[in-house]
Amino acid sequence: LHRPLTAFVKREGAYCFCNPNDRVHPRGDGHLIIMAELLKAMGETADFGGADLDAKGETKVEFRYEPKALPFPVTEDYRIADQVYPLTETVNREMLVIRNLPPGCYALCFDGREVGRFTDGEFRAGVNIALLPTPSASRALEAWQVSRELLNAQQRLRTLVLVEAVAIEQGADRNDYDDVCAKVACHVERLKAEKRPYATYYEGKLEGYRTDKPREKDIREAEERARASLSALGADACLHDEAHRLLH
Repeated sequence: LHRPLTAFVKREGAYCFCNPNDRVHPRGDGHLIIMAELLKAMGETADFGGADLDAKGETKVEFRYEPKALPFPVTEDYRIADQVYPLTETVNREMLVIRNLPPGCYALCFDGREVGRFTDGEFRAGVNIALLPTPSASRALEAWQVSRELLNAQQRLRTLVLVEAVAIEQGADRNDYDDVCAKVACHVERLKAEKRPYATYYEGKLEGYRTDKPREKDIREAEERARASLSALGADACLHDEAHRLLH
């Protein structure tokens, strides 16, 4: 990652994909850029689906398209990253090419719902339907939301582990909730007295522990539900019976 990202940062100048307070922790757009570099290094291609059709001079084309994968969800972080980094061209191409259409402008419909209008020339060059509001894109956004729920559960569980690890260092019994809270609270007060930079960080983690430790079982169940939902969403990318039409 170091070489390509260093070159990217030098090239972009003022843009920083990390938290401006520390220039270390990536923001949401930064995570996407890092993800793209990793996939590129692994040899993954941007094209994950699409179709190449011959209209044969007809002004109306109907066909069935069943994608084997979902497009990458176009979130606000995605849009920010795509303005400074070729994110779409690196990870998110689902090109629909239609040749030999008569000159004109055509409506592209999925399941009878229009998602965009394009000229015969644009279809001949290829339209990236990964960026359009297709049924697959809606499902990708659903998967993205579930992934956020999974991340939330994992972060909360990770906080429990962190606080108990600190408590053990302070001589606490990790199975004794009150002892953990008391020992870590004393540790936080010592950090404050010494004006240590991480005092407020651990104080916040302790508050999270106090809230979430009694609900640990519920959080673990939420994590498992999110994992199962993601597996179901990814197992069959073609959730909808996608019949696409081009209407003159």
